[in-house]
Amino acid sequence: MAAEYAQSDQFRGARIHLCDLAGLEIRDCEVSGLKIVDCYGSDVYLGGDFERLVVNDVDVTAYVEAELDRPFIRYIAPVHGALLAYSGRPLG
Repeated sequence: MAAEYAQSDQFRGARIHLCDLAGLEIRDCEVSGLKIVDCYGSDVYLGGDFERLVVNDVDVTAYVEAELDRPFIRYIAPVHGALLAYSGRPLG
């Protein structure tokens, strides 16, 4: 069973080097200044409220914000159209 750490600051400022971190989960943590450099893997998931996001030295914050706003419009428009077709009258 994997070790669990909660409400701890023991990793603050730590440097992790040449370690296998496959399957690592970081949840509900303050990660300001977190750097992941020269690492590799697949299926990396990042979710949360980040003021700035840099990938391979490129600030992608605006791009990610724009993409996160798009699905709402992409999914709402077809639903609106289907409801319009079903009811025979415009919504709203």
